[in-house]
Amino acid sequence: MSSWLPSVQSEMPPLQPIAGGVTKSKAKRPHRFRPGERAKIEVRQQQRSMKRAVPRATFIRVVREIMHEISAEKGEPWRISAPLFHALAEESERFVTQLFDAARLLCMARGCKTITSADLRNVLLVSRRMGDYSKIVGQ
Repeated sequence: MSSWLPSVQSEMPPLQPIAGGVTKSKAKRPHRFRPGERAKIEVRQQQRSMKRAVPRATFIRVVREIMHEISAEKGEPWRISAPLFHALAEESERFVTQLFDAARLLCMARGCKTITSADLRNVLLVSRRMGDYSKIVGQ
């Protein structure tokens, strides 16, 4: 052997036979949530947070698109102030919250746990006839 190569056997410890054969490493499995548990956690986080359901920039873009369509029909440009955007965002979130709350009540009356599009349609149908969502939800 040439002297410029390091001796491999001198650096490695001697191999010891393992009793009982080869053993598997005890790798820890990742935590698994039961079905629906992750959704419950996310709902609780959303209820605790003060964040908006719809991001501010997205909401403003949608409102401006709608206003542009309306102003194109009327022939005159419309403008909205920043406090009005804030008020519109708060009211739209309240509206959607009441809508889903009423849909949840209909869903519970059916004996189910999942809100369907039919529940939302029925809430809209009833609210058109009654005139206000707060009458349905009781707020």
